[in-house]
Amino acid sequence: MPGDNVFASVRTLDVPNLHEMRSSWQTLQDLVNRTDVPESKWLQLLGHTNWLDHCRRITEAASTVARVLVSGHSTTCVVVHCSDGWDRTSQVCALVQLFVDKRFRTRQGLCELVEKDWRRFGHKFADRGNPKHPEASPIFLQWLFCVGAVVAQFPDDFDYNSSDLMLLADLSMSRAFGTMMFNNERESRQADASKSHVSIWSIWFGSQVTSVVREMEPSEKSKAMRRSVTSPATLAKVMVDEQDTGAETLCDSDGLRIPVTSLKRFVLWEWALRFDEIGFSDELSGQDSSRHHQQVLGKSPVLMLRNSSCSECMGCHLEFGAMRWRHHCRGCGRLFCHTCVHWRLQVWAVAGKISCESDHHTRRKVRVCQRCFFLGQAFVDSK
Repeated sequence: MPGDNVFASVRTLDVPNLHEMRSSWQTLQDLVNRTDVPESKWLQLLGHTNWLDHCRRITEAASTVARVLVSGHSTTCVVVHCSDGWDRTSQVCALVQLFVDKRFRTRQGLCELVEKDWRRFGHKFADRGNPKHPEASPIFLQWLFCVGAVVAQFPDDFDYNSSDLMLLADLSMSRAFGTMMFNNERESRQADASKSHVSIWSIWFGSQVTSVVREMEPSEKSKAMRRSVTSPATLAKVMVDEQDTGAETLCDSDGLRIPVTSLKRFVLWEWALRFDEIGFSDELSGQDSSRHHQQVLGKSPVLMLRNSSCSECMGCHLEFGAMRWRHHCRGCGRLFCHTCVHWRLQVWAVAGKISCESDHHTRRKVRVCQRCFFLGQAFVDSK
C-alpha cells in the first residue's frame, strides 16, 4: 500500500548485453578455427575473448539470486529485470531454478524449463539464431554453456550430461525444428508448428548418448578432474586446487546446488572445441579411447538437416551458392561445402549414425566432415 515501508534492495547484476555476447562468441570461434596460434599464447587469447568471463557473470548472477531465495525469509521474493526481459532474464532465472529445484536436473525437467522460461517466455529464437539478423546472438547457447559448467561440478546430481547438452546445442542451432524456430508463441501457433514441424524434444529424448565420465565412481571422478592437465590445444577446464578457488561449492540436504564461479574453476565446455574432442576426451577421462569413440558414434540414426535449414557452410561459414553446393555429412547430418566434407569413410565405420538402412550392408565410402572422420577412424582402429 502507498506509504507503507518497503523492505527491498536493488542489486545490479553485471551481465553484458547481446551485442557484447555476439562479439565475444565470434572472437572465440575465430580463435578455435585458427591453426597458427602458439600453444604458449592460446590461454591468453582465450581470456581476451571474454567468453568465459561472460558465462561466469551469468552463473554468478544466478548464484546471487539463488542464495537470496534460499537464505531469506519464506516470503522473500526476487524480481529479475534485464532490459527487454527475454535474454538475460531467461538466462538468469532458468539457472536459478536449476540450482534450487532438483526436478530441473532431470531430462524431463530440463525440457520443461526450456519450454517455460525460454519458448513461452518469448525468447526470440528466430532473430537470435539468424546469423544475418542485426540482433543475432548465441544467448541460448551461452546458457547451455553455463549449464554444462554446473553439470561438470555436480555430475552425480544431473540426469543428463555434457553429451546430451552438446546434442541439444547442435539441434537448436540447426534451426530445423519448430520448437526453436520462432520468436514467440503467437508466431508458432500461426505457423501451426506443432503439426508442420518436428519437435526438438522427440529427437533429444530419443538419443542414446552416454557419457564416459558418468560411468566413473564419484571418488575416481573427482580425482580425475583434479589431476587433469590443461593443454591449450584441447582446453577443457581452467582449474587449480580447491583451496585456491576463493569460493566453495554450496550444497544442502534440500537439493540446493550453487557452483563455484571463480574463473580458476570455470569450464570451457568442450562443445566449443568439438573438432579437438578426441584429444580432450582421452585427457579428461583417462579412459580407453576406442571404448569412448564407440559410445560417441552411438546406435541411433542421424537426422539429416534440410537444405533450407542453413545458408552457410557449418564448417568454414562461407555462404552456399552456385559455386558452393550443400553436402550432408553422413556421420552427423550437418550441412557443409565440398571443401569441408571431402573426407571419406567406409559406411560400416559410421553405420551407427547412417540413416539409410540399405547402406549398412555395404562397404562403400561416404562423405563425412573432419570431426566424424576422426571419430570414425578411431572406431575403425579399435576393431
